[in-house]
Amino acid sequence: MFENREDYIKIVEKVEQRLQDSLGSSFDFNVWFILRIQLSYQLHLSYAKGKLVNLSHASNHYFKYLTFKQTLKKIKELVFLIPKLLKYQFFTSFSKKQIILAGYKAHNNESVDNDNNKYLSPFVFEYQDEKPLLYYFDSLEKQNVSFNYLKLLIKWYTLLYQLRITKNSKKKLLDYGGKINSVLEKEIHNSFEDLDYFLADKIIQYLAYKASYKKWLCKLKPTKIISYCFYDNKVNALYNAANLLDIKTNEYQHSAISERHFAYSKWNNIDAIQNHFPSSFMVWNENDEELIAKNFKGIKYGPKVDVVGVLHLKVPPIIKSNENKSILICLQGIWMPKWMENYIQKDTSYNWYIRLHPRYPNDKEKLAILEGLRKPNIFLKEANMLLLNELLQKSKVLITNFSGAALEAHVMGVAVIIYGKEGRESYKSYIDNKTFRFTDNTNEFEKALQKLI
Repeated sequence: MFENREDYIKIVEKVEQRLQDSLGSSFDFNVWFILRIQLSYQLHLSYAKGKLVNLSHASNHYFKYLTFKQTLKKIKELVFLIPKLLKYQFFTSFSKKQIILAGYKAHNNESVDNDNNKYLSPFVFEYQDEKPLLYYFDSLEKQNVSFNYLKLLIKWYTLLYQLRITKNSKKKLLDYGGKINSVLEKEIHNSFEDLDYFLADKIIQYLAYKASYKKWLCKLKPTKIISYCFYDNKVNALYNAANLLDIKTNEYQHSAISERHFAYSKWNNIDAIQNHFPSSFMVWNENDEELIAKNFKGIKYGPKVDVVGVLHLKVPPIIKSNENKSILICLQGIWMPKWMENYIQKDTSYNWYIRLHPRYPNDKEKLAILEGLRKPNIFLKEANMLLLNELLQKSKVLITNFSGAALEAHVMGVAVIIYGKEGRESYKSYIDNKTFRFTDNTNEFEKALQKLI
């Protein structure tokens, strides 16, 4: 379907050209940011899978066109919420927070510390005197008064926006998916099933969360928000709400970025959607600094970019041992080349740790075949249970296509081997200056391993 990531990014550019004159909605909202991110993500999943993903199985929780009976029920729910919201708004005191650190609890190391989020922990330490508020998008602790208020707000605004969906607005919201599919039909002779409902649901979710965060932040009055993965729907709703209130928004780089990453490739007409972007980026190296400065530059909008390094991996250099023959492979939802798979199946010299990508698990079936071999030198359970930095500490070499783990491995003193066309393009400068090795056949691969281990 797509030979590389650049192929589907070009499709998204054509979609933008097709929709540029119809990006308003019944909610007076420029939806291009959401459309680009959501479409790109689904195309990336399709690229990894080899076919368009089926969106008919996606759960639509926010986009609801209500019957008269359902409308009355929703109105009653709203009325029931009013006294609770008024209590929090006018009679409940919140502890003011200077800094909010926001992320996903799914990224925490719960075996060590329930609040040890690897991307936020450096800032917990840096701002410990300010006692920052840790907020997880996927978990609102009941005992926190402000989080209880936020939960009520999210319920309130979700109901409110659902009640605002008229026949006219429903048509406009669903029309985006139809127009996008018409471009896909022309360009790749295929289209997403139920793309219209999927995108409409994401738009309503975004609006409900943005309104909730704006009200919540007005009560908390922070001066700064630090998060990561700015293009996540909920993260971005928080950034947008904060930007509207002139609260500083800071983005910490969480993985590799390049021209071929759908969220970091060039943003056209960025000034029209500038509130979606953080006021500053904290990046790992100078190459990423240049990329942000180039691809996120408008006439009015231009983010501050700071090179801070890989903060979450500030550990002593690894002591290399000649006895360490462990190799970590980080997959990208795009299975390894056949020649590499054959090599691993036959090899008895090295210990192989093969790790699935947390968001692109398309390799599960093929990984299960390797597991079925029951080879004593293939460790799949450990590779997918331990944290990345724990795996890197016990590995001599990291092998990947274009995963950001290559940069993290380099910081930890682990040798890196890149494979595949995508990897060669993504890490061209590192390969050219011989920081990373590139292999595309068994002979080169074997020589590289013998040299590095």
